[in-house]
Amino acid sequence: MRENEKKAWVTILAILIALGLQRVAFAQAKESQQINPVSQKDTINLINDVIKDKNKDKVKISVKENKLPQQPTQVKVDNPGIKAESKIKSIQTNEERLRNQLEEIIKELNLKTDELKQKQAELTNFEKLSKNMNDERLILKKTLEKEREKSKESIEKLQDKVYTLSNKRDLEMAQLYEKLGTAYVQAKLYEDAITAYTKSLKINRKNAQVHYDLGLLYKHSLNNNSKAIYHFKQYLWIKPDAPNRKDIEYLINMLESSNPILQEPFR
Repeated sequence: MRENEKKAWVTILAILIALGLQRVAFAQAKESQQINPVSQKDTINLINDVIKDKNKDKVKISVKENKLPQQPTQVKVDNPGIKAESKIKSIQTNEERLRNQLEEIIKELNLKTDELKQKQAELTNFEKLSKNMNDERLILKKTLEKEREKSKESIEKLQDKVYTLSNKRDLEMAQLYEKLGTAYVQAKLYEDAITAYTKSLKINRKNAQVHYDLGLLYKHSLNNNSKAIYHFKQYLWIKPDAPNRKDIEYLINMLESSNPILQEPFR
């Protein structure tokens, strides 16, 4: 578009220069027509008089010789005034033609300018639309991120709640198995008591009281010193500040001294 505008302006300048030259030529032609009007007229009259005198002599000669008079010969004389008028008309015609061309170029240039303005307006609208779309996309992205964060927090809270409920349920089940084991011991159903205590430990391995009860059960009721020692040590490991720690350590030492193979570090 800018190249077309440059070409159009160059053409306009050329036409304006041509019009200026035509006007200069037109002024010079007018000046030449006004400077020598008398001399041109006298010259033409003088030539016509000479032609008439020659014709008279020819007529006299023809009468004497009994010949028909010949037609006077017309001498063509260039009239500078006619030439100047023709030149002026030519200049005016060229000037009119150049003016029409200039008007057409100006019209075309105006059309191109209007088209350029329209394209610029369309480009501006497109840029605004693109900016609005980008803004909307950013807003939507931020909204989605916020919703994702909320969903993540909700999921984490739900998982914590499920875990808490599950742990609570498991703890309740562990406590039920512990109470069931104690009931079996009171009923002297020692094997059933061991099964119930073992199920309780599978749910909650860090139940110190169940380890203590199993240690007593294995020592006094089932005479299984190795398992008794294991559960007594687990009891002290889980509950190092137990009030009966010294008694349990003494019991462990007594059981291990009766059978050195059973001496193992606390785990």
